[in-house]
Amino acid sequence: MVSSELNTDTPHFRFSIVHLLYATALLAAAIAMFEVYTVIWLAGVFIFWLIVYAVRNTQASRLAMFLLVFFVLLILACMGLPAVSTVREASRRTACMNNVRQLALALWNYESAFAKLPPAFQADTNGKPMHSWRVLILPFIEEQKLHSSYDFAESWDGPKNKLLVSQLSDWPYQCPSQNDWDFKTRYKLITGPGTVFESDQGLALSKLQSTADTIAIIEDVSDPVIWMEPRDLTVAEAVKLFDGKQTQIPHTVYETKFSRRISYHRSVAMFDGSVQAVGCLKDPQQIIPYLMKQHPEKKEFDDLEFYFPEPEFAVLYSGYFLLAFNVFLAVLPCYWKQLNPFLGTEESIETVNETSK
Repeated sequence: MVSSELNTDTPHFRFSIVHLLYATALLAAAIAMFEVYTVIWLAGVFIFWLIVYAVRNTQASRLAMFLLVFFVLLILACMGLPAVSTVREASRRTACMNNVRQLALALWNYESAFAKLPPAFQADTNGKPMHSWRVLILPFIEEQKLHSSYDFAESWDGPKNKLLVSQLSDWPYQCPSQNDWDFKTRYKLITGPGTVFESDQGLALSKLQSTADTIAIIEDVSDPVIWMEPRDLTVAEAVKLFDGKQTQIPHTVYETKFSRRISYHRSVAMFDGSVQAVGCLKDPQQIIPYLMKQHPEKKEFDDLEFYFPEPEFAVLYSGYFLLAFNVFLAVLPCYWKQLNPFLGTEESIETVNETSK
């Protein structure tokens, strides 16, 4: 006969290959769903398991089930709040506009220091672009150390300089809506004959017809470039950004685990430091006067009538499935035979007594 004291004991937990496979599946699912918050999710799941194991086969085990539901909802809410705050379209667009404003101010500060704007690029003796304006303004965006490390004797992609690409913090060259930074920027100048940056010689702001109505920096969402690369937009390329009739309109994708939204806003900074979010024009040629330093048809930029194509929205059901799978894995251990956590006390004792006879 087995003593009554022993009969009330619950079988000890025994680790097996099944548990290893379960832990692997849980880790993989958590990483896919929660990414940088995986550790928080797994720590919460582990703490819950300890609570359930501590109150197993007691009257409190019933309460544990309700705690589980509350725990899952609480964790999901905590995990969801950071995601919601970072993917909101309006918030990201505002942050992107602030970045463009900072770069426009850097151009202003450069002009104040050297009595002229930086050139779009510095060229070698053969006229080949060597160094971008984004490198020249580094001291004016709090990157003096990086600017001092840059070797102007070699090209931007030379053996020494290309090592510096990854040493720049993403601020302010990265738009927050960029899914992958990859050291590429959307922010470009307008270059070519008649523009402010028509040569490798800087121009004074006093030479502009109107600083408030001349575009300094434009966000090109269709073709980001390495931030050190001396490549910007021609007038023809800039005009295409405002053409809503082309097959593939430049757009920004705002994506979460549960949805995808496409927006057609882009930020532009004027030489007076003002920034706007603009869309498309029925006649994209209307933008040309505002790309040039002097133009007889230049009027107030605010007079342009931009329109924004209807944003596209799609629900990503795969995200909801992955979330449900994570919740399922979090609950699964509560029903393993070794735990039996949600049996009533009397029922649990009877089961163990039957097993021990």
